[in-house]
Amino acid sequence: MVSLVWFNSLSADEQALITSSMVEAARFQRADNHNKNAARLALFKEKETQINEDPNIDVLRHKVEASKDMYADPRVQALLNKMLDTAK
Repeated sequence: MVSLVWFNSLSADEQALITSSMVEAARFQRADNHNKNAARLALFKEKETQINEDPNIDVLRHKVEASKDMYADPRVQALLNKMLDTAK
């Protein structure tokens, strides 16, 4: 985390370097987490943790849909979309 004042004080090249580094780090972290999921699942099963490997996605979507109102502010939507686009 950095201060917006500090970030805005950087040159455009420095901002671009930091931003691209953040994106690269996020992609690496997601890939690393994805690659470790099988090992985590095996460990949970070994510990006899109850695991639902076939969740009812429709029920989950319905519950998430009900909470969408808290993100209705257009500024929040724009920020969330920017974050999602960056994480792709």
